[in-house]
Amino acid sequence: MRKKDLELALEKAGGWGFPSPKKRYEQYVTPSSIVADLVWEAYTRGDIEGRVVADLGAGTGIFAYAAALLGAKTVLAAEIDLEALNLLAARLASEPRIHPVQVDVAVLAVPSRVDTVLQNPPFGVVRRHADRVFFEKALEIGSAIYTLHKSNPETRRLLLRVAGERGFECSVAKTYNFPIPQVYREHFRRIYYVSVDAYICRRSKE
Repeated sequence: MRKKDLELALEKAGGWGFPSPKKRYEQYVTPSSIVADLVWEAYTRGDIEGRVVADLGAGTGIFAYAAALLGAKTVLAAEIDLEALNLLAARLASEPRIHPVQVDVAVLAVPSRVDTVLQNPPFGVVRRHADRVFFEKALEIGSAIYTLHKSNPETRRLLLRVAGERGFECSVAKTYNFPIPQVYREHFRRIYYVSVDAYICRRSKE
């Protein structure tokens, strides 16, 4: 499978939207092109095929599905919103390697460290520092992390510092122009674009 094939498979599957988007969780669908690009990057670095993967804030499952398509051994799809999780479970029932779990990421516990974490957490616009909760949980449970965060110098300094303190080598791999559709009442434009950084972090050898 090529990266373009992965993107086409995600687009063909479709239906990744939330049944009723909840503002408090900042629920937006990550575009297939961004998911395919980031998960393919993880795949080429050896962090997907045959690996134990966690998708934190899995939503309706687009990252989890991409990981499964690229040969992940098992995928933990952790999501707090039961409505979204039920849709994920129904749509991806034919993928036995994907295991949906309803849980607040802040209190997620795993029996052993996962190989790879994929995530597009809330940007922290509605609940300040919501993205940091996800980032710190990823550092706690994962060995390799691929995560998206709103792009700004302050956030970069903070996340890179926190990662270093936790024993990770971390860098901003690329920046995406992330489209946010007119979902919530206060949205006045049909679509907004937000600059989003993709961080790749790897635990230093212990």
